[in-house]
Amino acid sequence: MMGKISLLLAIVCCMYLVQAKVYSNLRFRKPCPERFHDFHNATATFLCIIPTAKECFEACSFVGCHKWAYSTPDVQSYDTMPRDHFRCRCVRRYGLCSHAEADEKYRGYEGSALDAFS
Repeated sequence: MMGKISLLLAIVCCMYLVQAKVYSNLRFRKPCPERFHDFHNATATFLCIIPTAKECFEACSFVGCHKWAYSTPDVQSYDTMPRDHFRCRCVRRYGLCSHAEADEKYRGYEGSALDAFS
């Protein structure tokens, strides 16, 4: 029994470290619809900023997410109002699409926290 718990704990720790490494290297870019927003399978995230909820939902639908997660209060999937620094995510396992502001530390473009270091 103790061996199974140790193995499970080791697996969970490994998964956490891998996920932490993936997210620590995550950098969102300026909008890039010409590259279909660069969907990143490991994080289920489009790596280019998607300014409108409507465009986000269309991109999500294309990769298999057809339910809106309502992660942003008062924003509907058909909303066309542009929002600065908003990212899009499609969690295929649940078919959910979300549109939320990208944390400043993950912005790798002009107007981001990285500008202070350039």
